[in-house]
Amino acid sequence: MSRNRITNVTVPALQTADPTSQQIADQAIPMLRSEVLAADGASINGVSGATFTSEAYATSVQAALDKLHLR
Repeated sequence: MSRNRITNVTVPALQTADPTSQQIADQAIPMLRSEVLAADGASINGVSGATFTSEAYATSVQAALDKLHLR
């Protein structure tokens, strides 16, 4: 955060048990990051074919913002 704007979003480590799920996540995470930065918040569109990843990502971003008492 800088001046109440989201300036970066990172995912420390994402490991899935299923190789297909890992491939989907690997492709979706950069897109979701871009959406969060553009929206400056957790109200983002999901990535087609990555519904669970999209929902979990948005929920995690919102939790981080809540923890910072920002939104």
